[in-house]
Amino acid sequence: MKRLWITALLALALPILSGCEQAQEEDSQPFTLQVALVGEDLSLDPISATDIASQTLLYNLYDNLMTQTVNADGQVEISNALAKSVEETANTDATTTYTFTLRRAYWSDGELVTAQDFEYAWKRLVSPEANTPYSALLSMVAGYEDVLETGNPDYLQVTALDDDVLEVVVTGETDWFLQEVCTAIATLPQRQDVVEAENNQTLVTCGAYTLSDMDDDTITLTAFESHYGTAATADEIQVLLAPDATTAWDWYESQTVSFVWPVSDDIYTQLLEEEISYAVADLLDIRYVAINNQDEILQDSLVREALSNAVDFSAVATVAGITAQVAQGIVPEGIAEVGQDSFRQAYTAMDTDSDTYAKRQTAAQLALAQSTYPWDNEAYTLELFYTNQGDNKAIATALCQQWSSVLGLTVTPVAMDAQTLAQAMSEGSYQLALTSLSPQVNDPEPYLSPWLSTSPLNVIGYENSAYDTLVTIAATASETSGRMGCLHDAEELLLEDFALIPLYSTQTGWLLSEDMTGITRDARGWFGFATIAQRNP
Repeated sequence: MKRLWITALLALALPILSGCEQAQEEDSQPFTLQVALVGEDLSLDPISATDIASQTLLYNLYDNLMTQTVNADGQVEISNALAKSVEETANTDATTTYTFTLRRAYWSDGELVTAQDFEYAWKRLVSPEANTPYSALLSMVAGYEDVLETGNPDYLQVTALDDDVLEVVVTGETDWFLQEVCTAIATLPQRQDVVEAENNQTLVTCGAYTLSDMDDDTITLTAFESHYGTAATADEIQVLLAPDATTAWDWYESQTVSFVWPVSDDIYTQLLEEEISYAVADLLDIRYVAINNQDEILQDSLVREALSNAVDFSAVATVAGITAQVAQGIVPEGIAEVGQDSFRQAYTAMDTDSDTYAKRQTAAQLALAQSTYPWDNEAYTLELFYTNQGDNKAIATALCQQWSSVLGLTVTPVAMDAQTLAQAMSEGSYQLALTSLSPQVNDPEPYLSPWLSTSPLNVIGYENSAYDTLVTIAATASETSGRMGCLHDAEELLLEDFALIPLYSTQTGWLLSEDMTGITRDARGWFGFATIAQRNP
């Protein structure tokens, strides 16, 4: 096996350059780059792209108002992309107005990118008809609550003043508006005439690459000659879509491709055994058990405490695979915090240590004994809903066995499709559900704001006025350290109420051939290929 050049990266999932030794000269000659991605049901609609493969394609096909870069110290910086400039104005009503002036940039069909394209895209994102998990990205934009109440996206205060000027009014805390919202995949510009055209088969884009060909197995991207920015180094990218990580790895091993994502658990083990370096970073997601706090039995916090303390978190993570990391709270590893390497570095919000599991089991049994659980009804059982995908069945089975072993409870795992589970959770017609939270924002607030008593995302039915106050203060705080303090306190309160059970977060790995340099990865998961170059021999 060939030796790999990429350095192992266990740092925060910030935008990073993998394998970028600037001391080596690079070959600037045009070339075709072959990459392998694993993904099913790809979507090239920015508001529907929920997987890394789709998001990676969109990141290379479109530009947003701003872009994230990394400085010489490894810190995230925000740079202008389609926005030539941005002006921030504090208003007397405590809102902030951002005024973006767009640069002269073109769509791939020759039309100019306009402010109307952003207004349309952002209002489409929050429209009830969109049914997208990313609409909450715009929750800090004025009028968002009115959109939720009325279903009319025109209440969102995003306005094209003319073709070149976009105005956005933001309420409360704005630290991550430019960094996370204006660089997200879901907020990419969209042309209304293209999106709403009947039987439209042409993808019109505005990024470093255009889509030149697409079939079931291969997607070909071609460098966009009229792109406003620095020309992409590869004049063509062939994206090979692998059915699984093993196939993608075989292509990498045979040198069919120069880049592969993701690295499977088996390959992780192989690389570790052979001491071969690879790149790895945290994914900004958290796997958890949702508890219906409004359920007749589960509204008793002692029952929820028993269920939580009976979980062997290390055993669950082992079932989930080598990339799983035991949760330390509902905010996963890798989420940034000012003054810390990560939000999680500041403190551990819950006890998931395997060394204290025996103590937690005793606490679980005591809590259940003191609860209102209907022991007199031998036929009573709980149900754990899950989607029958990946390792979900094995994890659900392990959880149910732990609850049986420690508490003597009968919890039945029930498999269903994702749509049925989502509907059951939104209607509150469930007791326990194995699910995940992935807001695609590198900030702790979106992992905590869904549990506000007034939030439409509060599928667990959690209600705590003190929690609401803390998260609301954080959302409007102008001082960053105070804001983070409120979010830490809110997370602690959420977990003290045993409102849900965080299980684990995950990492992901990738490799770039030793004869290539310059790949970028955004903290939120997607990869950039525009700066990849060949190394000189």
